[in-house]
Amino acid sequence: MHSATFAPETNGMYTIKVRTKDVATNEMIIEATAGQTLLEVLLKNNIDLPHECGGMCYCSTCHIWIKSGSEFILEKSKRETDFLNKAMGRTNESRLACQCLLVKGGKLISIEIPSKNENS
Repeated sequence: MHSATFAPETNGMYTIKVRTKDVATNEMIIEATAGQTLLEVLLKNNIDLPHECGGMCYCSTCHIWIKSGSEFILEKSKRETDFLNKAMGRTNESRLACQCLLVKGGKLISIEIPSKNENS
């Protein structure tokens, strides 16, 4: 299971603190800007997140949990909600990373990425 925390720096960049339990390195710091999806940010920084449909909102393999800061991410669409209904381990915090567009003005966003077995 991975967890990540996002906080913007004064220059408008998000600092993303990623914690992983599946690998030897427990912590990683990456950056992102508004206008990117969480899937794009994670993949760009070599954080493996399944996305069988290529990030087009046609599956639920990039399922994540938004622990805090959901107000800084574009709201869920009906289509995303329909696919989330098929995700294993779905909660009220569930989102598809391919649909989590970072919006301007964000402060802090914390996420968890289910283990590969939980997203299969």
